[in-house]
Amino acid sequence: MLSEYGLSGTTVRRIAAQAGVTPGLVTHHFRGKDALVSAAYRSLADRLHEDYVAATEAAGADPVERLRAYVGCAFEPATLDRNLLRVWTSFWTSALTDPASEPAKVHYETAARSRDYLEGLLADVLAATGPQADARTIDELSIVVTSLVDGLWLTWGLDPGLFD
Repeated sequence: MLSEYGLSGTTVRRIAAQAGVTPGLVTHHFRGKDALVSAAYRSLADRLHEDYVAATEAAGADPVERLRAYVGCAFEPATLDRNLLRVWTSFWTSALTDPASEPAKVHYETAARSRDYLEGLLADVLAATGPQADARTIDELSIVVTSLVDGLWLTWGLDPGLFD
């Protein structure tokens, strides 16, 4: 629904109609649209995180291959789905619009979890390949890698013909 109507057009009434239930039932289980959007955000973020973890585990024990698998996961067909881009940007919009909102809290929590996981991968690569790095450097590297991946993913999603 978010991919079709965006955040402002996704209403409790529309959600209820699509689910075949009354709006009252939706608000009984969720305190409102923010709570429902937060639950959807968490569910999607959890699923994507599980995909990234599975990809790194499938890559074996080599730290460089695990990091390569992690980055590559962002560019798998399921992740490059333009509907996913629409949904994800709706979540980002919600977090940007009200940084104290439930969706924003979910964003900060799940983004921190992803960075923590990536930091572990980066620490393993650095330990295996050479330069020692302190926690701050690894944290900064995780922000750089996340920013590059998100930027490329967003660029591709907005203009899929730009690169392959």
